[in-house]
Amino acid sequence: MKTTISMIFLTIQLIQINYVIADLYTFADFYVVNTLEIVNYNNTYLNSSPNRNSNTINVPLPSQFNNPQVFFCIHQADIDTRPTWVAFQASSKVDLANKQVTFTAQQFYDSAINNLRLTYLIIEHQSVFVTQESYQISSNNSQLQVSISKSYKKSSSTPPQIYIYLTGYQSQLQGSINKIYLNVTQQASGFTIIITRSDSNIQQVFYNYIEIYNDGSIQFPPFGSGQNIAPYYGLNGAQDLSNQDSTSTELNTIINYPNGQDRFSSYITVPTSISLASGQSLNYTQVGIIIGFIGLEFDISDRNQGIRMIVQDFTLASNSLNFRYRTWNIARLRGVVSQYLYIDMIQCSQYSSVPINNSSNFKCIASCNPTGQYQNTDSSRGISICSSCDQSCLTCTGANSNQCSQCTPGKYLDTATSTCQPCSSTCSQCNNSSTCTQCSPSFPYFYNSQCSANQPPNTYCDNVTLVCKACPSQCNGCTIDMKCIQCRSQTDYFLNGQCTPTIPPNSYCNQYKCIQCPVQCNQCNQNMQCINCADPSYYFYQGQCTQQQPPQTFCQRNDQLNINLFCQICHPACKSCTGPLQSQCSQCSDGYILDGNSTCICSGQGQAFNPQTQACSQCNISGCASCKYDINKCDKCQQSLILDQTTSECYCQNQNMYFDKNQQICQKNTIQHCIQSARYSNLCIQCDAGYLNVSQQLCSYCGKGLYTNQNNQCVNKCQSDCFVCTSNSNCLLTKDQTENNNNNLEIDYTSFKCHFSCSICNGNTEINCLKCSSQTRTYSLTNSSCACKSGYFETGVADCLKYSDLDLSFLSIENSFFIVFLILQMPCLNGSPFKL
Repeated sequence: MKTTISMIFLTIQLIQINYVIADLYTFADFYVVNTLEIVNYNNTYLNSSPNRNSNTINVPLPSQFNNPQVFFCIHQADIDTRPTWVAFQASSKVDLANKQVTFTAQQFYDSAINNLRLTYLIIEHQSVFVTQESYQISSNNSQLQVSISKSYKKSSSTPPQIYIYLTGYQSQLQGSINKIYLNVTQQASGFTIIITRSDSNIQQVFYNYIEIYNDGSIQFPPFGSGQNIAPYYGLNGAQDLSNQDSTSTELNTIINYPNGQDRFSSYITVPTSISLASGQSLNYTQVGIIIGFIGLEFDISDRNQGIRMIVQDFTLASNSLNFRYRTWNIARLRGVVSQYLYIDMIQCSQYSSVPINNSSNFKCIASCNPTGQYQNTDSSRGISICSSCDQSCLTCTGANSNQCSQCTPGKYLDTATSTCQPCSSTCSQCNNSSTCTQCSPSFPYFYNSQCSANQPPNTYCDNVTLVCKACPSQCNGCTIDMKCIQCRSQTDYFLNGQCTPTIPPNSYCNQYKCIQCPVQCNQCNQNMQCINCADPSYYFYQGQCTQQQPPQTFCQRNDQLNINLFCQICHPACKSCTGPLQSQCSQCSDGYILDGNSTCICSGQGQAFNPQTQACSQCNISGCASCKYDINKCDKCQQSLILDQTTSECYCQNQNMYFDKNQQICQKNTIQHCIQSARYSNLCIQCDAGYLNVSQQLCSYCGKGLYTNQNNQCVNKCQSDCFVCTSNSNCLLTKDQTENNNNNLEIDYTSFKCHFSCSICNGNTEINCLKCSSQTRTYSLTNSSCACKSGYFETGVADCLKYSDLDLSFLSIENSFFIVFLILQMPCLNGSPFKL
């Protein structure tokens, strides 16, 4: 019983060692090694009974695998030889949909499987290929050694390592020996699988093999001169051929035990050792062991003997692998070939510059990823590795949640407990529970380590980052450079983003909105024109302050405006001046000449300065030859003209002529008996002696027995019988001649409009008649009028109307009215010639 417990313990120990080793690297390595008892003695042994011919076990697929391969071998088997067949198979299948690997043990014909144990490798790598297949040997093939040619899965500069394991076979028992061996020989372009069998009744062989290519992608780079390139992971294996064909007494001894005794109460043990290549494991740490059979030979002369074999109790010491073959009951093991396969990993601790093993990237590294990892020690292997922090930690000193040194976004580090605590809901990152460093999307505005949904009052926020800064206290909103947009106080003055309680110097303000005056100003108006100069030595001219005196100006102090150099424009005639007048020139402008000491006049003849055009123009006075000081005042007339000193105008020297300003010539006055013409029109200023000047348009007779005195008044009397005269001695029309003779009257009255009763007159009223306009009128010497003769009456025209003519007119009117009356009285009948 003690022996049985020891045997079970050793088996469990093997499983635990491999499991623990693989588990330590769950998230780092690309493989998992473990063992599995797929058929046990208690309740899953297989035979030809219904529902007892196969057994399936599902193994969960570790989470790090996406599309792995499975490689396995048999390291313990108990197969009956009492029936006529030894026929069994172990197989595996990756089920990615359910994230599991399905292992199946299958018996065929009348075979019986009492126990079957596997060691399996789950691996995922671009340089590893696993093939699981069987080979059917024709019944006509009597050869005991069969060769199968294979091609490599990928091209490579160096051939891959290939290892094969037996996973089952079908043999119809005959004779006393049952033998099956597998071997692999490699060539440059492929390899050959060789099957050696005891007899031709072994007709189908099940196996799987692994190809591992030493690609550059997993090579370990050198660290300094003299270092050899080595793969980060190494796959090493060795075969034990020492018991391939043995006649050992131990292997052939029959052990009898009473009925009912445990099958493991007695067994035969064969200690075995495999020497590894020199230096093969000097720099590596063991991380996975696979050991199983590639060849078995049993004595089956007694069908009760069976095929019973286990390899166990292995240890790795120095460069040797030590283990034991065991068989029990009456089984006779004549030969066995096992293969030892292990995956090893380089020890980075031997390189001081990169002492950490980083299995996920197949390299040695100087330090772990500072985000989410920390440097850990695998004491079982004496190596440093990178382990993951707790999910709440960004960086850490250990795997626990209270070993954080930095936190993931949305959490802050509680330094008292070294744990990461959640930030406020307004923060996406924070330093503590009340201090945000970054805002969440729903509270995007960051100000004073706080986050808010809306922009805080009186702040400026960057349009992209929404990070806000406090505006100056006197502002109501500000710009990026902290200038106010408007003032908080309605009585503060706003200028260039600044708010002040008083008017800013050198500014113009309107309703507390100010504009900066030009720098040369001491004050300005709304048009940015200076009111005064900042520097009293500057010249002030038309709202501008300059260091140099503006051209064509004169400057002097203005006490009223308190301006030291107040400049005004010179007269346009002056290039420089001492005052605003044309007579205050120091130099003349182009087109002007200096007349005397300080007056500039136009250089062109007959020209003067025109205030309307501000340039030289021809004189405005007709007939003027020179008007050099005033365009409207002539100082010299053209030839034959006289200058009126009072009016500064020109007129004709001949008194009986007037100056026609349109034609610019002297014209003769056309009014009869005019002895002095008006100066600029065809009007008479003075008539000949005795003639009456009628509105300066006519030199006429007084009539009524009178003639004029020197004051143009009809007061002097003609001779007693004279009606029209020009002097007492010159009678032109006697009183008897007023109605029928005017041959002595020399005046042409056609241009003078008389009253309709007069044909000749000395005025335009009915009492200015000199002769009547019609024979139907009679002249009155008393009032110089022409009234209608007796039997005539006025009609408003020259001729008077007789009363007899008036009667006929009335009769004609009466007859007309009578005819109309008769027409109106006629009936309106159809066909009547009169229709209204």
